Amino acid sequence: MSQSLVTALWQQQVDVVTAKDVDQLACSGNEQLAWATQEGRVLYSSNIADFCRLHSQWLQAGKHHAGLILVKQQQYSVGELLKGILLIQELYSPEDVQDQLIFLSNFMD
Repeated sequence: MSQSLVTALWQQQVDVVTAKDVDQLACSGNEQLAWATQEGRVLYSSNIADFCRLHSQWLQAGKHHAGLILVKQQQYSVGELLKGILLIQELYSPEDVQDQLIFLSNFMD
């Protein structure tokens, strides 16, 4: 997640942390998803292939996660990403996104 997007989200009062902020950069996707789940945080990533796979594996194993938002890297501007994330936050409660795989592109104009 770009620092520009993080800053824009903070300006909108969105509680966001990055993998770098919580010393998770060197962790596997599975470890990052486990951390996010433990903290009750929706995970945002452009690593679509790995997190789609992990989503399926977790659900098949009966494991739950707080939700995944996936987006193709460098496909959208910071403003577009911000609008999409804010729309998801407006439309869905944390309970609504639990165990859900959300593609941010579905919320773009």
